[in-house]
Amino acid sequence: MKKIYILIFYSISIFILILVNTIDIYSEPIILKYADKLVGANDESSNSRTLIGNVQLQQGNVNVNCESATQYILLNKYRLTDNVVITQNNLILKSQHIIYDGNSYLATAVSGVTIDDGNTHLKANKGDYSTKTSIANFYDNVVLQDDSVIIYCNYINHNRKTNDSKAINNVLIKGKNTNVFLFGDTVVNISNTNYSLVSGNPFLYRIDTLTQNIQLDTNGNSCENYTFDTLSIKSDTMEAFRSNTNEYYHFFRNVELIKNNISAKANNVYFYKHKQYFVLYDEPVIWYGNSQLHADSIIVYFDDNDIKRIQAVNNAIIVIENDTNNYNRKDQLYGNEINIFFETDSLKIIKSNGNAKSVYFMLNNNEADGLVENNAEKIKITISSTGIDDIELVNQIQGYYHPEQFINGVEKNYYLEEYKFSDNKPIRTEFNILQYIKQ
Repeated sequence: MKKIYILIFYSISIFILILVNTIDIYSEPIILKYADKLVGANDESSNSRTLIGNVQLQQGNVNVNCESATQYILLNKYRLTDNVVITQNNLILKSQHIIYDGNSYLATAVSGVTIDDGNTHLKANKGDYSTKTSIANFYDNVVLQDDSVIIYCNYINHNRKTNDSKAINNVLIKGKNTNVFLFGDTVVNISNTNYSLVSGNPFLYRIDTLTQNIQLDTNGNSCENYTFDTLSIKSDTMEAFRSNTNEYYHFFRNVELIKNNISAKANNVYFYKHKQYFVLYDEPVIWYGNSQLHADSIIVYFDDNDIKRIQAVNNAIIVIENDTNNYNRKDQLYGNEINIFFETDSLKIIKSNGNAKSVYFMLNNNEADGLVENNAEKIKITISSTGIDDIELVNQIQGYYHPEQFINGVEKNYYLEEYKFSDNKPIRTEFNILQYIKQ
């Protein structure tokens, strides 16, 4: 039994020696280069001493300057206070209070901290930085800036070697070269490719125009009022690809889009900012005024932020509610492809190409007057502010008129077989965007 105890003792001793030697090999001692004054302390556990005035330390390529410090000699650790500056190559880390552990190469700040590293600037209420891995973890009121974006969040993990970052909790990304704001619970930003992945209630808000109006309040004092022309998109997950010449976004699952009078839903949406168009896939629906459009895929084209054309491809159907007195009287147009054209942001022409079919509920002096069914190769509908002005048919196959007495109360029996309708129109999320603009 005694031999067993001796064997265990020697095994533990060897393990401790290996561990100590490993630490000695891989961790450099922190060298005291200068201090105005050294004061010893009776702390046998750490063998500490106090350094006062113009303290200068070094560990490898890491240099430290501060006004005062407490050195824990056996622990290879320093408590740094007052105007602490740590430099490593191009990096400059500043705080008023830092614990620097020479064994773990970790600088920990709890009273405000900043990092400047070339074009990257990072600040927060507290955080830590590893001089070995070049990874920073910052917490509370975090702000990170680089050449392309500004990121606000409650926590960020930032790798200064790659400039990649992961932000968590109340994240906002502002593009420096764009007028786009991205919100989300978690954002991964890959700097060298200008790529961002946003998850957890992502929300995009783009300001197309911002008009400042000066008004007088009830006391005759001038006050500012702002009018916005905006685009908002939310989804389950979002990707952003940013460059000066080709900026686009990918939204997937439960996508909702609102732009002026247009609202849309789909499960897959691409937004090409510079080319000014959207592509919607996977059960897309678009609402515009009293009409809604369904198809396998829908493309929305803009010019100077004004809508110019909507192209619906495959199994396209548009439903228009023109009769406010009877909810069931819905005009319908179907085709292999439907194109909708706009002028000054108002719907003007609807064209259906290929296997075109329509149901049109007639009104005479604002009174219901039957319906007309048409089938043709192409159908063109011209619209004014008062409703449908004209219907043109190319290569008409057949057409029917049904008097009002036969359809009254059974209007749904005459709907097109391809009829679709949704009441789940997206609702705009309202918030004070000015607070983010002025940040």
